[in-house]
Amino acid sequence: MRPVVTDTQPGGGTLVFSGDTGPSPALVSIAQNADLLLVEASFLDIRGNPAGLHLNGREAAAAGSAAGVGTVVLTHIPPWHDRRRVLTEATPHFPGPVQLATVGAHWTIGAP
Repeated sequence: MRPVVTDTQPGGGTLVFSGDTGPSPALVSIAQNADLLLVEASFLDIRGNPAGLHLNGREAAAAGSAAGVGTVVLTHIPPWHDRRRVLTEATPHFPGPVQLATVGAHWTIGAP
């Protein structure tokens, strides 16, 4: 299944997505006030993760919080990590909705 992004609203909303990255002021800047941040969270929040390679759930949520986004959706979680654990680590660090990306999921961004 290929990712699909459609724009059906005049003026729509803002979707920002990250690829492989570590914590970065540039990510926060790009995501500023976006409606939805689709952000990779490949690491667990443990010691020994290589710096600058990936985010963990806490870091992904913190980036969304710092950017003032509306919703954080966590993606790029490898199958050897517990996706629910990544979500649990992220949730306290973002004041709004934090979700896991799933096949076939749909989000409406911007004004309905």
